[in-house]
Amino acid sequence: MNRRRFMHVAAGAAAVPPMLTSSLAATSAPPCPNLDLRFGVTGSLSDIPVLAKAGFDYVDPSVTGIMRLSDADFAVARQTAAAAPIHAEAMQTFIPGNLKLVGPVVDQPAIDKYVAAALARAHALGVKVVVFGSGGARRVPDGFNYAEAWYQLCTFLRGVGDEIERRGYDMLIGIEALRRQECNIVNTTAQAYALSLDTNHPKIQIICDFYHMYSESESPEVLLSVKARLVHLHFANPAGRAFPRDPNECPGYAPFFAALNKIGYHGRLSIEARTRDLAADAPPALACLRTLYANACRAAQS
Repeated sequence: MNRRRFMHVAAGAAAVPPMLTSSLAATSAPPCPNLDLRFGVTGSLSDIPVLAKAGFDYVDPSVTGIMRLSDADFAVARQTAAAAPIHAEAMQTFIPGNLKLVGPVVDQPAIDKYVAAALARAHALGVKVVVFGSGGARRVPDGFNYAEAWYQLCTFLRGVGDEIERRGYDMLIGIEALRRQECNIVNTTAQAYALSLDTNHPKIQIICDFYHMYSESESPEVLLSVKARLVHLHFANPAGRAFPRDPNECPGYAPFFAALNKIGYHGRLSIEARTRDLAADAPPALACLRTLYANACRAAQS
């Protein structure tokens, strides 16, 4: 990647357009030919009973959490999850922060060993998308060349894609943009898209995290440009990174769902938010998402 292109990418997306305000609607989404969403929550396999009871479609556990289990404990967790009413369809927090992917010292054998084991466990759970955020692992050290760091990320991602293909796993990697407070490289959806293009591997795609997008003042219209590589979504109320409760609590909600409808998004959306009481927060959050979904469908049909 040359310096001119890197600086263009680093500039991010356009400013946010005037936001729309959504109206309350029935919590069940009407038939919507351009939009088909499945809803999940990031958490752990142990959250499955609560999420299933609340009506969610899947759980989105962390790779690093699964990797902390012994082989015996993972075998039990896998068996329990397989018998549950909903399953792990996506995973996040791919690489631990102490396993550095960029910088002057990169332990490639350790990375390869971890990636092989992590993808094997994700495959065993039936996961279809593994999200690559991992801000600590990809953070660029002070004074290190950003273009070189970008190249290192491309090299890492190609290696992950090759491992997926070599093993015949039915899954994709989704690059996640992280706000500047959490990482100093790949901060916008536009940049995640550029990284996927430069990586140039069919197994390496992108996700869009509404919380990070909104924090970076990135317009949801960016979704129109990246739709060909969009394979997953994360979502949270920007106020406190909380579970959503009211479709009107954030002016960015309606434009985001309208853009999803406009691009014909069919896939998963995981709530990635803080909670002290999942059983209390999950049902109203799902009702809020279903209302936003219904509103976007209704607006497009009117």
